[in-house]
Amino acid sequence: MQGAGDSGRLPPVWNVRQRDPHFVGRDDELVRIHRALRGAATPDGAVGARGVGIVCAAGADEAGGVGRSELAVEYAHRYHGCYRLVWWVDAQTPARAESCLLGLAAILVPAVTGPGTTVLRGLWAELARRADWLLIYDDVDAPLDLGIAAPPDTGHVIMIGRAPEVGRLMPTLVELGDLERADSIRLLRRHDTRAGEAEAALLAATVGDLPLALAQAGRFLAGTGLSIAAYLRLLDERHVPGTAEAAEAAEAAGAAGAASEASGGGGLPRIVATSRAWLERDSPATAEILDGLAFLATAPFPLVVADGVDVIGGELLRLGLVWRDEAGIRVHPLVRRWLRAGLGGEDRRRRALRGALRLLTLAGRDLHDGAEAGHWSHLTRLEPHVRAVSAWMDTAGPAGAEVESAEFRRLTLLVVGFLRRSGRYEDGRGLSGPVRCRWARDLGPDHPDVLTAAVVEASILLDGLGVDGLGVDGGRATETGFGGAAAPSAGPVPAAGPTAPAVTAAAVTAQMLLTQAHSRRLRTLGPDHREVLVVASSLARAHGEIGDRGEAVRLYRDTLGRQRDRFGPDDPDTLRSAHGLGDILARLGEFAEADVLLRDTHARRARRCGTDHLDTQTTALVLGVALRGLGLPCEARVLHERVLAWARRQLGYEHPQTLDAALQLALDLVALGEVGRGRDVFTEVIGWEVFGWFDEPPTGPGTSVPRWAARHRTEIAKLWSGG
Repeated sequence: MQGAGDSGRLPPVWNVRQRDPHFVGRDDELVRIHRALRGAATPDGAVGARGVGIVCAAGADEAGGVGRSELAVEYAHRYHGCYRLVWWVDAQTPARAESCLLGLAAILVPAVTGPGTTVLRGLWAELARRADWLLIYDDVDAPLDLGIAAPPDTGHVIMIGRAPEVGRLMPTLVELGDLERADSIRLLRRHDTRAGEAEAALLAATVGDLPLALAQAGRFLAGTGLSIAAYLRLLDERHVPGTAEAAEAAEAAGAAGAASEASGGGGLPRIVATSRAWLERDSPATAEILDGLAFLATAPFPLVVADGVDVIGGELLRLGLVWRDEAGIRVHPLVRRWLRAGLGGEDRRRRALRGALRLLTLAGRDLHDGAEAGHWSHLTRLEPHVRAVSAWMDTAGPAGAEVESAEFRRLTLLVVGFLRRSGRYEDGRGLSGPVRCRWARDLGPDHPDVLTAAVVEASILLDGLGVDGLGVDGGRATETGFGGAAAPSAGPVPAAGPTAPAVTAAAVTAQMLLTQAHSRRLRTLGPDHREVLVVASSLARAHGEIGDRGEAVRLYRDTLGRQRDRFGPDDPDTLRSAHGLGDILARLGEFAEADVLLRDTHARRARRCGTDHLDTQTTALVLGVALRGLGLPCEARVLHERVLAWARRQLGYEHPQTLDAALQLALDLVALGEVGRGRDVFTEVIGWEVFGWFDEPPTGPGTSVPRWAARHRTEIAKLWSGG
């Protein structure tokens, strides 16, 4: 069937991947999608709300395999002539969807700047003015959670996801199940041009009509050169665990929801097992890499090259067990499921976990400091895989403890540090807490990595004070993981609004973690060891956050003196303590001393790290506060304007550093008598919406700005009262 876009150029705005050259069938579904979408045109040329959901048919496995995404890709290519804009949105999570849409906004509305919500509103306004676009949302698990990234009410939208949820948003549903047998035969013969109709029909009858299973079989035949008769013999020889056996294997491998690991599949389990056995015979190392990939997340995995060789290699691609696109390497969820379910025996599960760890550590071997913004894009890609493997390790028991390497722990700490520095405090705590407890269990509470994890987790708690879920979450806030000791009572909580209990609980938890880490390091390393002083500096900050500012100043002064004596004034740890002391002095109103200390720290950080480093900009932000306190708002304004411009450019509009800089610049303007301009700066960067959320800031994706504002309500009130 020919479509309106089968020839000619692609639309000017286009990001859809290449079509599958082996695509067959689904003509009725393609026509139905086209009629549903193009029926949106009204006599005046406007476009009403039209959307199509592509879902699995009733009884099909929700994990897919029926070709939902491939159908959408085929539609986009076949009918691209109907559009001037076709944009693919990876919507597995709201954050991914928003990132994809911001990429589109950068093309369509480059003049619109500000927080993500502001930019997306500008994008939706632009799309409302035109009728030549199609958005394709792929892998939508919970459409109602998309928030601002949800598609607009006008235009053409295809949404690929689960039937009940997608059906609530899309007026037309296209259900996909198995292929017609004739199309199954055609698909096999497209992969293996040697195959005759009768033998292709025999293979289809053996493996079923699930498109994924047929594609796997076809690519195996094309990649190995085996005849269908020989392949059928291999399939007959391959034992695949039954439902109970597979569930037991999945449970032993540490799978959550083991029963779901072992359900469904048709002929696919035997196909996957046969391909895995072929690899084991020809390339055991590649087979172990495949097992390792099965433990990673569903997100694309970065290409890994070691000694000039692609570690994942072409063999897996040739057999169809993985596929590669611009984003990286992917394994289909159903293939991953059956690989994991087939991991029989403790030794093979151990080797598979070791393979996953090796892939991750190779991918992260060139990362040295999670604080460096230049590494953030790579850490963003590795983070879901580190999180997935870490979750498996939590349930792997002794096997996990045996294979978890120092290199993987190092990478995990880098990822946690990145989550902290990028302002993703809830994600950082969600990873750091279980990791710290697991390491304490497996390595002992005095292990350096356990103590480092505790310090980083405490820093996340202190940085994210006021973020919902960090203070009290399922009891974890009162458990240290150091031998199961419980936290002391936080004492009375000040009644400073609904966020105060969570703020206090988080700060007390951080203090507790740091106190134990400090005492353990002090006992084994002595008072002047670098690691002891690092923890002491963080502990001083925790004292300040819970209101014990006198103790904070005392501990900062002692720590800073020791660091200067041992490591010099330009050492990064020395500068971190100097910054912390300057910050607490500014909060106490000791602006003159804070000014001297922060000017020196800012100059040293600029020389050591450069003016564009996050640490340098952070000190500039606090120095500006001290300058304003000294009655120098003009100097403060210059500093805060620079910090705000840098933060917008490097961190984005919703990073806490950007929000802090906007607020402080607004207060500088108020101090200069430019009250209206100060309020304009605040609303331009932060928006008006935050005022409605002071008492009960929302939770969930995309709500970091109102929660930040709830924590800073006192300073914001000064802005609106004129200082």
